[in-house]
Amino acid sequence: MILQNFKITSLGKAQLSIDQQGNLLLSKKRDSGLDGVMINVIGHDTHEFYL
Repeated sequence: MILQNFKITSLGKAQLSIDQQGNLLLSKKRDSGLDGVMINVIGHDTHEFYL
């Protein structure tokens, strides 16, 4: 998924969605430590990400 020109990838069983206000939502995160989100900031002048 692309949000604010950043490539965002879910990790493990996590699921990503965007609500009507433009917020990134992470669901189905387990306690395994293997689920989450990765935001690729390579190639951006700034690493700021606003939700």
